Amino acid sequence: MPLWYLRSELQSEEVLVDESLQIPTIDMRKLMVEDDEMGKVQSACKEWGFFQLINHGVAEEVIEKMKAVVQEFFKLPLKEKNAYAKLPNGVEGYGQHFVVSQDQKLDWADILFLQCLPASERKMRATLDKYSSELQKVSICLLELMAKNLMIDPGQLMNMFQKGRQQIRMNYYPPCVHASKIMSNGEYKSIEHRAVMNPETERLSIATFCSPSVETIIGPLPELTKENNGAIYKSVDWDEYLKFALSRELDGKSAINHMKLEN
Repeated sequence: MPLWYLRSELQSEEVLVDESLQIPTIDMRKLMVEDDEMGKVQSACKEWGFFQLINHGVAEEVIEKMKAVVQEFFKLPLKEKNAYAKLPNGVEGYGQHFVVSQDQKLDWADILFLQCLPASERKMRATLDKYSSELQKVSICLLELMAKNLMIDPGQLMNMFQKGRQQIRMNYYPPCVHASKIMSNGEYKSIEHRAVMNPETERLSIATFCSPSVETIIGPLPELTKENNGAIYKSVDWDEYLKFALSRELDGKSAINHMKLEN
């Protein structure tokens, strides 16, 4: 394995498995009609920053077709994949991201990153187009429900994200023999996570990122700063926040920590 994939700080880390800790599961059908399910979303966002969504309305056929297309791409010869290589100063395309120095550590993964929204910037097949559209419906619905839980006007978040951007990052993790949100003003957690390699089998993941429109100011929502004795994060325009996030190595919560105001 090339040295730039070896992370010495992880060799001493132990993966702890506590079966008593169950990731929250949210039923989207119940969200529409049951207050108890809304309470589960509030708890998951505050205590975990992460939850599994079931009965989300995205057809199984759409998901399976998306997985098939992604697997088909990553099985292509390297020469063919490199035809879609990411440009040096760009984000979209095939290749490693958040590379800012020659001596940093890289992810053990093949990566394809695509811009899906606004629709005018899509460069994809019909399968990806359908998948993108279905996930956009789910994300807008979840944002509206989260706004209600935070007791802010849902229309405020809808205006920020209705014309926002959506990116899809597709990751292929080959077998590895060496494997052993700011707007809520801190009310909701931003979870730090890591993909664990498998020494025997390959893995595939498809992550979708929903971003606000380019004119949005990234910072605590005014309604939440009043209740929490002021803002604990800065407010900057989206371009400034994005440039900072992309100029650094992918290192945990560094972008969020950078936005935190000094006490």
